[in-house]
Amino acid sequence: MIATPQATDRSGTKVARLAWLDALRGIGAMAVVAEHALPWLMPSLRPYWFSLGMYGVLVFFLVSGYIIPASLENRGDVGAFWISRVFRLYPLYLLVIAAVLVMAWPRT
Repeated sequence: MIATPQATDRSGTKVARLAWLDALRGIGAMAVVAEHALPWLMPSLRPYWFSLGMYGVLVFFLVSGYIIPASLENRGDVGAFWISRVFRLYPLYLLVIAAVLVMAWPRT
């Protein structure tokens, strides 16, 4: 049996993560990666009758639409939820912006 990671809610009790949602997010992410990579790596394998990228983004938004209200319900405080999101997402966002600016710096 595979153990699922545990998270804690605001009362400190352990809450089981929904592994199937993590798997679904992984499938969506890999679909987007395939949409971007296949035209360069193996163009003959790219399905033209099905948009892998659109499928991946749709799965991401569907999973997010389920997880965000559940996270808000577990946390109980909207302000704390958004503050935790900012501190979780923005450091990487700012790092990527800095990396792009460094790579785009004109070399003369």
